Order: sequence, then C-alpha cells, then structure tokens
Amino acid sequence: MNDTPSRAYDPDFLVDRMLDVVGALDEGFAVLDAEGVIQFMNPATVRMFSVDVEGVLGYPLIDLPWEIEGPDGRQISKEAHPSLLALADGRAHGPEVLGVAVPTLTDKLWLEVTARPLLTGDGDSVGGSVALFRDIGAQRAAEHALRSSEQRFETLTSMVPVGIYQTDMRGQCIYANDAWCEIAGLTPDEAMGDGWANALHPDDRERVWNEWEATAKSGGEFRSEFRYRHPDGEVRWVIGAAIPHDSVNGDPAGFLGSVTDVTDQKAAAMMKDQLIGLVSHELRAPLVAIGGALAYLEPQTSDLDERGTQLYNMAVRNTRFLERLISEMLEIERMEGGAAALKVTSVSAAELMAEAAELIDAVQGDAGVTIDVLEGDPALQVDADRDRLLQVLTNLLSNAVECSSPGSRVTVEAERDQREVVFAVRDQGRGIPEDLTERIFERFVRVEPGHEQGRPGAGLGLAIARAIVARHGGRIWVESTVGQGSAFYFTVSDGGPEA
Repeated sequence: MNDTPSRAYDPDFLVDRMLDVVGALDEGFAVLDAEGVIQFMNPATVRMFSVDVEGVLGYPLIDLPWEIEGPDGRQISKEAHPSLLALADGRAHGPEVLGVAVPTLTDKLWLEVTARPLLTGDGDSVGGSVALFRDIGAQRAAEHALRSSEQRFETLTSMVPVGIYQTDMRGQCIYANDAWCEIAGLTPDEAMGDGWANALHPDDRERVWNEWEATAKSGGEFRSEFRYRHPDGEVRWVIGAAIPHDSVNGDPAGFLGSVTDVTDQKAAAMMKDQLIGLVSHELRAPLVAIGGALAYLEPQTSDLDERGTQLYNMAVRNTRFLERLISEMLEIERMEGGAAALKVTSVSAAELMAEAAELIDAVQGDAGVTIDVLEGDPALQVDADRDRLLQVLTNLLSNAVECSSPGSRVTVEAERDQREVVFAVRDQGRGIPEDLTERIFERFVRVEPGHEQGRPGAGLGLAIARAIVARHGGRIWVESTVGQGSAFYFTVSDGGPEA
C-alpha cells in the first residue's frame, strides 16, 4: 500500500503571484535589463517618485532627468547609482543612503538603496539588476532634529557657569560640561561611567554614592549637599540635583543634573557665624563693662568742666549706640535664620496702629509732626506676632516723623486686599531717591537729609522690618517722590506667618 500523500505542486504558482507580492511591498522595487533600461517598477516606487509608469518604462535609467547626492551633500554621478554599479561589476551594492532629486518632486527624496545583479541562465553574465529602496526621509529628519537638539544642548551647557551632567538609567555618567569638570576637578573622560564618584570628598563619598544609587533605582529626584576634592587638595562645596528625563520616544533615558558651586557662600556663612559670635560674646561684655563704669561715674559729672561733660555725654551716647547696634545685628540674624520664635495671636489692626502712634508721639512729640490713624474696618484682624508687628509699625512711623518737617502730617492705615492685610505709613517728607527705594531695606543703608546717596550707617531698622514681614509671609516696599514724601507698605498674609 502506498502511504505517500498525494502531491499538488504547481511550479507556476510563485511566478503567477510574484507581481502580487512585489506590488504589496511598502518599499520601492525596480528592475533594469542588461542595458540599464527600466523594465519594472512596483506601485510603491511610483508613489515615491510621483511618476507616470508609461513615461518611464522602457527608458534607460541614466537618461532620465534625475540627480543624486550622498548623505554629506556631495554630488554623485548617475553611473555610481547601486543599480547601475551592479550591472557594471556583477556585485551587490548597498545599503547606501542617497538623496534623489527628480522634476516630479519639490523636495529631495532620501532613500536607503540596495541593488543586486540578475545573472543569466548560465550564470556567466549579468542580465540585469534589481533594486530595493526605502524612504528614510522622516527618519533622517528626526535624526537631524535630534542632532540639532544635542548641539544646542551642548552649546548652552558650555555657556553656563553651573555644572551640567547627564547619566543613563543606571546612573552612569555619559556627559559632563566644562563647568562640571572645573568644579569637580576631573576631565570629561575621567567623569564617564562611575568615574565621577572619584571626585567626591572621602568623608562624603559613601553617603552621596548611596543616595545616588537609591535615586537611580527609584527613578526619583536627587538633591544633596556635598564636597568635591581636587587632586591638588582643593575642596569645593556644591549642591547637586538631578531629575529623570525621557528619550525622544518617551521611554526613560536617564537623569539630567546640575551641580552649583557654593564654596564662597559657605565661606561667607562661616565668616558671618564667626562675626556674630564675636559680636555676641567678645564685644558685648566690654560694652557692658564700659556702660557700668559710665553709670558709676555719673554722680561725679557735676564736678566736670564743660569739655569734660561733653566727652562724658559722648561716651554715653556712643556706648548706647553700640549696644543697640549689637542687639539689632543679633536680632536680624535670629529673625532671618528662623531662630526667633513668633508668638502668633489674633491682633486688631486698629488697636495695633493706635498703640504704635501713641508710642512714637510720646518719644518724638516735640518734632511738631501729627500722626493720624485713619479709620478703617474696626473688626479687621490679623494672625501675627503682636509685638513684632508693633516693632515694624513704630520703626516706619519713627522714620516718617524724622523725615518730616514741623507742622506736616503722617498717616497710618490698614485694609484688606484679597487674602492679605496691607498696612501703609505715609509722610510728606523729603522723599527717597529712586535708586535707593530697594537698597534702603538692606543692612547698614540709610538716607541722610540733604544727600542723594545712601551710606552705611547704624540703620538696621528697615532690614529688621523686612525680616519680620517675611516671617509673616508678607512683603514690604516703598513708593516715593523726592520732595513730596514717601509711602511705606507691608502685608501680612491671611494664612498666618510661616513656621
């Protein structure tokens, strides 16, 4: 019994369906005969070149009006087209990237071309060639856009003074700009991979490495303060930060980070701490002793002549000035550093302004300046440290009186503006030059009568006022016209002061 299955092989089946297969390709497909004459083009080729098949078939490829160039823009002769080269030498050519310009298209067509020779039946000669080509215009445009983006990124990062670096998802460095290399004390090659960790100070290395590894695993954000140590021993303090970033297709690509050199700021902060310590301990004690000695000598001043009395009074005034200066310096440091605790209560704005006006009138009433508390909402309340806001108001009112002429008027008022309460102190004094309206809130800057420039001085009141207002979530500013007066404003947030 014959168990061989029945055979229904049709040798002509593939030949009959070949045109259907070629016609279904998305890639271009064309056939030349041995003379280089175009004998076949599939529909994809017709669409790519937007040509009339009947106007092309039967014509030599080299005689058609087209030009080609390489990926670098260099013109290439038609004879160097892979299809014609395959005819000439009987070998396969490509894949090769070519830019093809034809009259039927406005833009150049970028193709990836591969060509093979078609041998005759005896295999001894070339009977034609077949070419397969793929439109890579969109891919090329995307690659060009990516290269342009990378060039812009590198150009920008080379211009900024901040260290910029890039890593893969494992946290391995793949890019570091010149500023990063200068800050870290490494060359770009030394920074690649995990080589960047060699720049870390030995005392910080394990901590930072663990923090960075945890960030790389979690895909979260990185932020840390640490030190780099250069090969010559120089130490740089930095704040490092990094965030995840995606590739062009949206997949996680790695991290983009920065390091900011804060060495100078750290040194300044250390010097400031040393200065505050000096002021607090080394200067305050001698001043207390001087003040005590002057108090002891006071009963005996009646025996002094006029010059001796002047010198004694000068010593008392300057001792009190220095005591006040030291107290204000320490106060502003505590306030800006958050060390001064706020005692927050619900405060009546009207009562606060009335008390501030009474205090200034009691001290400076002989200046001949009237302080008016303008009527507003009597129920207006703010959540604040009462004594601190009173300090701000008395400072502003005192300055306004000092800057005003006898017989003039100073006003103080408060009103609600959305989620803030705005206090205003206005005077009719000499005003403040425009170039000083920002600087007067800085330390040791004040406006002297008759002068257009601020000069260093003992005036820390406005700097302290700014620190107090900032702790209450508000802001302080001045609007002024020289010769017409000034208006100082400060706000207190409805949300209350910061913790």
